[in-house]
Amino acid sequence: AQNMRSLITSLWKAKANTRLSKCVCIRAERIKSVFDRKVELGECLNPNGLPLGYSCVNKKVVPDENAPAARAVFDHYAKHGNKRATRDFLQAKYGISLPHLSVTHMLSNPLYKGEYRGNKAYCTPIVEPELFDQIQYDLENRSTRQTPSGMVYLFSGLIVCRECGRKVCAGIHTYKNKKIPYY
Repeated sequence: AQNMRSLITSLWKAKANTRLSKCVCIRAERIKSVFDRKVELGECLNPNGLPLGYSCVNKKVVPDENAPAARAVFDHYAKHGNKRATRDFLQAKYGISLPHLSVTHMLSNPLYKGEYRGNKAYCTPIVEPELFDQIQYDLENRSTRQTPSGMVYLFSGLIVCRECGRKVCAGIHTYKNKKIPYY
């Protein structure tokens, strides 16, 4: 009798959890569709989470008084190709202090070219799409990955195997207490 009660109780809880799961799923789908519709209409989803140069006015994302500074970040990086120098430039010229990682996120945020969640006309772009795409290409090709040993292998990812078409990678081998780099 006790086992039967616990079985019935667990089945009832499972059924209640299933009903709750369905309710949560329906609500989640509804919220997702509302957000998708807002993005489609170009409405601001999170007024407090907008990047430098944008603000929310009448539910729309619009460039604000910091838009010239945001534009200058892209122009400076396009000219010099250095994120740290770009960060220092922003501090010196506009008095805006950002961490290094924030500059990296800023340079790769598609909102600056007016695009958000697939909507290419979400807001007024601060940066032309061509400049933004060129910077993305530069960021992707200039990135140097750190290895656990701290070594930088200049030819990693640049040389392609003629037979299999894969990129050549590098490593370090220890032989008789000597570290020998290899490709």
